Amino acid sequence: MLMTTGDAHQHTAGLKNYLETGEQRILGAGALEVKGVHMDGSSIDLELLVTEVEEGESLVFIGAMRDITQRKQTEEQLMQAQKMEAVGQLSGGIAHDFNNMLGIVIGNLDLIREKIDPDSPLSNYVDSALESALMGAELNRRLLAFSRRQSLQPESLDLVGVVHGMNNLIRSTVGEKIAYEIEAEEEIWPVLADLVQLESSIINIMINARDAMPNGGRLTLTASNKNVDAVYADLQDGLVPGNYVCLSITDAGSGMPANVLEHVFEPFYSTKELGKGTGLGLSMVFGFVKQSGGHLNIYSEVDRGTTVRIYLPCAPDHEIPQHQRAPEEDKDKRLGKRETILVVEDNDSMRQVVVNQLVDLNYAVVEAVDAQEALSIVQSGVHLDLVFSDVVMPGKLDGLGLREALREKRPDLKVLLTSGFVRPTEKGGEGGHQSTSRLNVPILTKPYRKQDLAEALQNIFNE
Repeated sequence: MLMTTGDAHQHTAGLKNYLETGEQRILGAGALEVKGVHMDGSSIDLELLVTEVEEGESLVFIGAMRDITQRKQTEEQLMQAQKMEAVGQLSGGIAHDFNNMLGIVIGNLDLIREKIDPDSPLSNYVDSALESALMGAELNRRLLAFSRRQSLQPESLDLVGVVHGMNNLIRSTVGEKIAYEIEAEEEIWPVLADLVQLESSIINIMINARDAMPNGGRLTLTASNKNVDAVYADLQDGLVPGNYVCLSITDAGSGMPANVLEHVFEPFYSTKELGKGTGLGLSMVFGFVKQSGGHLNIYSEVDRGTTVRIYLPCAPDHEIPQHQRAPEEDKDKRLGKRETILVVEDNDSMRQVVVNQLVDLNYAVVEAVDAQEALSIVQSGVHLDLVFSDVVMPGKLDGLGLREALREKRPDLKVLLTSGFVRPTEKGGEGGHQSTSRLNVPILTKPYRKQDLAEALQNIFNE
């Protein structure tokens, strides 16, 4: 049993007007949407259609109502998805250009820092500028994560092991007032994900949970294997059937009302006080999970708490996790042995920074402004040990196209790519999570430090 609300009283008035004057204002041009309320208090969307029927000298009005709640929800989900896609494209484009600017600033500051006396007052100025530039780079990475254009390095990971390994970081993040526990099934499948982004996503969720419990509380992290079938996938917008590991993070905090939940994944949306947050935490998590081929949803009730569920795809054939952190290397071990590197970068300032960094690292350098010039240099017979190229460049060939051309002409020539993001056309189809690292070519994410470049080159040369 239900009662109609909203515009229903207008239709009653229209019927009365018709009976008194003969003026037809019952339904206007077609069916009308009204709100219904079940006796249990829950609301429902209805489509109301009234038809006039003559029975002798009497007029009979037949009304029919159809439940359109599911259709309305689907329409809202589609509109939200389109809005998120538009915002993602905008933020991704801005972040890509910003990456090059930050790369120039950070690269030059690194070079200056090494050439001035550490005791000089100028050293403090450089360190301060470098710190701010790196903060800008982190902000930019979050924008790229939301737009799903960051460069990921997916690998087989033990999710529970990753969480246990973050114990000290989690404790320092949530503080002593909050108790947390980790629950998991006995044999959790390995997941395919980028370790750094996974750890960052967990911490971002932890920060939100901490802020929702200012007086302390309890956090529960639960890991479980999920075989998602088509029926369940249809109930979760954007979830694809398959094998996943679900990480649920539940707090007992203040919770979120429905009007806040509608916007939580949007970049720069925040309910915190000005200066207390960037509004990019959950949007970064959203972008990372989606780019990884996973799914993210949030359930929250005001004054009861929030549960964030991250679904990450199971590693192919349940690979055994192989990740190990590389030990710190001696500075001298990062220096080159006068190998010759062809730098391919269309941005003049960025190319000059890279050249200066490579020279400082004891490499010989040849320059090219685009892929076509790079191919001409390679075909000229100049001795080269490695090509270091940006992915996104003007012209018919980008960095990936250059890599393919070099495979045909010089299959022995080593290649290192760099980019702030992977374009949609380079992914494994719609909803895919393929990155350049999965195309059998190493990639260095912009903006990077000089030591990052040094380590990437040594990894390639020492293979």
